[in-house]
Amino acid sequence: MANTEALYFREILEISPNTYWIGVETGIVEYNPEKGAAGLIKKDLQRASSLSDDTIWSLFKDREGGLWVGTYSGGVNYYPKNELSFRVYIPGPASHSLSGSIVKGIAEDSAGNIWIGTEDNGLNRLDPVTGHITQFSPDEKGAIISYRNLHGIVAAGTQILAGTFHHGLDVINLPDLKKRNYRKGEQTFSSDFLASLFRSKTGKILIGTEVDLVEFDPESASFETVLTDKRNRPFYYCIQEDNAGKIWIGTRGDGVYCLDRGRAIKKEYRLDKASRQSIPNNEINDIFKDSKGNVWVGTEAGLCRYQIKGDNFKRYVLYNGLNRERVFKILEDDAGTLWVSTSQGLFSFDPATGIRRNYTTEDGLPTNRFNYNSGFKAKDGTLYFGSIKGLVSFRPDPQKKFQGLIGKPVITGFQFNEQEALIGEGDSRLKLSPLVSEKIDLPYNKSTFSLNFSTLNPRPVEKDCLCLSDERPAGGLDRTSY
Repeated sequence: MANTEALYFREILEISPNTYWIGVETGIVEYNPEKGAAGLIKKDLQRASSLSDDTIWSLFKDREGGLWVGTYSGGVNYYPKNELSFRVYIPGPASHSLSGSIVKGIAEDSAGNIWIGTEDNGLNRLDPVTGHITQFSPDEKGAIISYRNLHGIVAAGTQILAGTFHHGLDVINLPDLKKRNYRKGEQTFSSDFLASLFRSKTGKILIGTEVDLVEFDPESASFETVLTDKRNRPFYYCIQEDNAGKIWIGTRGDGVYCLDRGRAIKKEYRLDKASRQSIPNNEINDIFKDSKGNVWVGTEAGLCRYQIKGDNFKRYVLYNGLNRERVFKILEDDAGTLWVSTSQGLFSFDPATGIRRNYTTEDGLPTNRFNYNSGFKAKDGTLYFGSIKGLVSFRPDPQKKFQGLIGKPVITGFQFNEQEALIGEGDSRLKLSPLVSEKIDLPYNKSTFSLNFSTLNPRPVEKDCLCLSDERPAGGLDRTSY
């Protein structure tokens, strides 16, 4: 920041060790005396989450680390404490820009480079150390891809394999950046639309198309058909392998197939409207195996986990108390927290505690709408998620277990049969305020009740959630009933 004029300041606040905010007439000066560096935070009409006014009158840091800013004509601004810093890659002319915005396939090669396929403009290679991105177009001389619309991408030794939209399979040799393209035929696959690629424990690549599931051997460059259904066209959209060596296939409309080690269909799972222990929808976007061996399924109507005992599924609600979120991709960080990209932003979710948090554009994401089956965890623990407006990356601290809620959740109201229970009146059974009651004994004829609650923090209630049960998360709403 250039020192070209005098600064009139009214408040100085230490926001972290050796970092200060200084409220001035033209915004907030962020100053680090050790580094001698300063930056200016200002109102930005293009960003809804920027300062509402540049004339700063007061600054305050609350006990949770949130920062409050009082302005002259724009009211009060609140900056919540975030544990994460998202790095965003979008299209543009800079060296760290992507070629396209709709990110789909993501993979890491043996040198640590991240390969990023887009649905609208080709392939990219990211050096995560420098942030430099090399773009590859199908129109350039010596092109290493056959088409600009890419879907499944996987690394295999010194090769990157890319599935295209109706242009077959590209196998890219990394040492010389030469490609070989395979198209549909009797010796390969039945459709040139390759939606998903997955490397199994054997080192072979499972390829999902609209009509068949094919196994490709990179060493012999040979193909073997595992499943085919040209009549019903189930669309083998996502693939996963569990600890027992069984292959799980997600389809677009026909549910989930589970294949045994011999690659024969062992079981099929579909929506059963009469059972809450079935998958919630037959359109499957992702299947994920966590570090404990659990198999998770992301659908067009929510998230569920396979239960070996019972051979059924347990459903989880992430957003607003409704099991309607479209789950696009599931990843797990080094601390065991699940990260789930959806149509309502990005969620961190701890299955052990039921606590989750929702991250949106207010937290630095480029959009709340992520892309189908687009995500990858790098060897160093960095998580990558593809969206319709670029790529998001971040690395959660493995030493800091996700805490979720900011502020202690408290019960603020109690109702029987939709009637408020008043303290000490009649047979309400409420002897003290719900705020201080350790327990409430209910008679057999008053087993239906409702709770009001608050997490006592300024973040929107839907951003933080405590899942009180599989079907009712205590977030997005301030009331739940039983």
